[in-house]
Amino acid sequence: MKSNIRFVNAFMAFYIIHTSQIGMGILGVPRIVYLESKKDAWISILLSGLFVSLITWLMISILKKTYTE
Repeated sequence: MKSNIRFVNAFMAFYIIHTSQIGMGILGVPRIVYLESKKDAWISILLSGLFVSLITWLMISILKKTYTE
């Protein structure tokens, strides 16, 4: 039986990105990072945001490859 799902649509991509970013904020990562690094907290938060965006991009790329074949 062949699947009808061929790609990650815009809603799925939005949902993955939204959930990842909100999850980081809700878990209090910025507060914990600030308590440890004081003035340089913005660097750590920026790097963690970029890391989450990279992971999200990788997930979407893998899903596209899986469902387009």
